[in-house]
Amino acid sequence: MKKIKFLSFGSFHRSFRGSSRGSIHRSFSGSSHWFPRVIYISFIFFFTLSAPAEKIENEIRSLLAKQTKQYSFSLRGMDGQELIHINGDKALAPASIAKTVSTGCSLNALGPQYQFETLFGYRGKLEGDTLKGDLIIHGGGDPSLVIEDLREVIEKIRYVHGIKKIQGDLIFDVSYFGVPFLKMAEGFEGDNGRSFAADLTAVSMNQNSFSFWVTADHRNNLKTRAVTLPAQVLNLEVINQTKVGSGNSIAVSYDPNKQKATLSGQIRSDSEPKGIYRSVEDSYEYYTKLIHRLWLDTGGEWAKIKFVIETKSIKSTLLWKNSSKPLAKILMDINKLSLNLGAEMTFLAAGIADGNQPATYEKSMVLLKSCLKDFSIDPNGIILTNASGLSREALIKTSALTQFIYRMQKSPYAPEYLSSFSLLGIDGTAKSRLLPFAGRARVKTGSLRGVRSITGVLTSKKQEPLTFALILNGVESNDGETKKTEDLILEKILQTY
Repeated sequence: MKKIKFLSFGSFHRSFRGSSRGSIHRSFSGSSHWFPRVIYISFIFFFTLSAPAEKIENEIRSLLAKQTKQYSFSLRGMDGQELIHINGDKALAPASIAKTVSTGCSLNALGPQYQFETLFGYRGKLEGDTLKGDLIIHGGGDPSLVIEDLREVIEKIRYVHGIKKIQGDLIFDVSYFGVPFLKMAEGFEGDNGRSFAADLTAVSMNQNSFSFWVTADHRNNLKTRAVTLPAQVLNLEVINQTKVGSGNSIAVSYDPNKQKATLSGQIRSDSEPKGIYRSVEDSYEYYTKLIHRLWLDTGGEWAKIKFVIETKSIKSTLLWKNSSKPLAKILMDINKLSLNLGAEMTFLAAGIADGNQPATYEKSMVLLKSCLKDFSIDPNGIILTNASGLSREALIKTSALTQFIYRMQKSPYAPEYLSSFSLLGIDGTAKSRLLPFAGRARVKTGSLRGVRSITGVLTSKKQEPLTFALILNGVESNDGETKKTEDLILEKILQTY
């Protein structure tokens, strides 16, 4: 029997490259030794194709090991099979990439056209231009309501219904929750007063937050101006210690319980105004003051306004119904800008997609378990206690997360889901990242004290989707080197595949 001559990869590649496809076919078909040669060819091609994956896997592992001992990475191909698995079964704190799961399950439960509703009504009676009774707001959990929406509703109540004077109270019907507010995370060590940890209420406004704005004073370029918005609403003392200089960073020291804030840092004379967002101390008082100010702006009268919170559903005569924009657009704000309150309110709404109020986290967790089961996801692979990842109890395995996102790509709502992610180098939290590869990935980023994460879908050079997830624990969330490592890993993948 004639011996098979095993070539080195280099000599084999050269001989293969120098042969036509037909001659190779003829040599195989005309030889009695075609079977071992086919095995050999398959063997060579297997290692030719897997070599890049093995090489890049080792490079990624080395990069991650320099940052922390707690890391996890998964990359899946368009067929759903994992191409790279580095501690993919290690459960780690995910930070905000948890939103990719909660928003996906919420979208499946509610549909992309779902709208939150806030009803404005009254009880009592109308006499001429006077409401002898109470104005009632029936909260429906809308996370997208902002002052511009409220101004439009107030104008319609004022002019369409011809009401000028209100003699009663402002009633908040919060039966949607059954309680005045919910906490999105227990045991989280976040800073008091930060907007990402604002209380959840059935009648939220401006994400239950307000903003500080700092700009160089163009009347005197050596000074700055600092204000709070919405104007004429907050009873807050602002101590402005900012200066015009070469720096361009503003810090805020804010304690909502003391109603005082100190702003420090520098802003350039040619810089755009800088905004910093913080949560309000009392969202109901905040809402009431906004209503009162807007009512007076229309020429209305409401001399002795006070608010009352009702946890049981109350009847009223409808004045106006405000419907939110469709859920598909709300999700774009949630994931591109990483809005915690929006993620939580959407998740709570999904838990009562059947209309069985009140909305509770217990009902949302039932939804989550059902969603993961439908996607054949190991329940221990994705463990959430809320929607936003703002919890130390949340744990995710990257292999489970890439499987979830891969399955979402196959769902009827894949376009709406993926459109909610930041477009690499173009918008959202990834606007300034990997500009040479702009548009070749849709990503969701995460950052929490000691945690950095990123996940999403990359587009290969063959225009094929690659699902990836990367989580690092035990790192400085604001460490520039860790962010550079994330970008370097994505760059390697985009260059290789």
